[in-house]
Amino acid sequence: MEKGTASWLTLALGLALFGAAACERRESPDADSEVLPAITPASVASAPVDRRCPTFRATPTRGRVRSSEIDEASGIAASRKNARLLWVHNDSGDSARVFAIRRDGKEIAILNLAGVEAADWEDMALGPGPVPKQDYLYLGDIGDNARERKQLEIHRVPEPVVARDGPKELVVKKFDTLKVRYGDGKSYDSETLLVDPKTGDMYLVTKDGDTGTSHVFRAPAPLLTGATISLSRVATLAFGKGSLGTNPWATAGDISLNGDMVVIRTYETAFVWRRRNEKSLVDALKERPCQVPVAIEPQGESITFSADGRGYFTLSEEEEQPVNFFELVP
Repeated sequence: MEKGTASWLTLALGLALFGAAACERRESPDADSEVLPAITPASVASAPVDRRCPTFRATPTRGRVRSSEIDEASGIAASRKNARLLWVHNDSGDSARVFAIRRDGKEIAILNLAGVEAADWEDMALGPGPVPKQDYLYLGDIGDNARERKQLEIHRVPEPVVARDGPKELVVKKFDTLKVRYGDGKSYDSETLLVDPKTGDMYLVTKDGDTGTSHVFRAPAPLLTGATISLSRVATLAFGKGSLGTNPWATAGDISLNGDMVVIRTYETAFVWRRRNEKSLVDALKERPCQVPVAIEPQGESITFSADGRGYFTLSEEEEQPVNFFELVP
């Protein structure tokens, strides 16, 4: 696709206007969104009832992704500065760009990162960064199917405000690139990027479908540019076994805005860990997880909590996929 020609000035002006913009935290449908039939039990991979766990229920799907350019959705994040907008990016093979879409799937804008070559973007996260009270998009070029990359990149972009009637394509010129490597000197495939809203620490969760073994690596805050950041292994999860059955492929994850829930999904299931009493994320992951429902999708590789923490969204690869939302039951 031909790149957009809008300047960084347009994006900067949008950021400057954030203070005056009314931003609604609670998720609600767009006025002109298409309401599709509710997700049926046959289309949801249900979770077993566990009284100690939070309960999530499927809601009516309000639309499908309409852009044919979003065909391998691998990362998703619920915007905190733009009411009812989601950030989405494709898997390997696409350029370095992020789509802003509404909950009903309509594309609003595209952010293109200037001068960046995307190798294998697999997940994104929203979290704190160098400027206090500023949310950042973390875009993880962390995929490595061949397990041969010695250095990975995570691009950190201040989350912009998107004008609904503004230019469709924006060129982002001001952003940070964090270079990271695994501290044990090995190469791993990873499709899960987490940023802790409480500490600013960043985590990668590796993916190994042969064994289901997923190592959790951490980079403690502050996350500085310049020198390569060494990731330390802090935990190991065994997907496809025991309480983390049945699928061994860890494909995405997120942490709720207040930091009290962590979710990691596979192609068939998703799991939530509760984080109480100021526990560290590592300690939370040592607890027994709660299995939560996901839609039965062609290739589900994305999940994100809503900005208000009242549920989570999932989206699959392939064209014209529905934007699914699972609501937290009070």
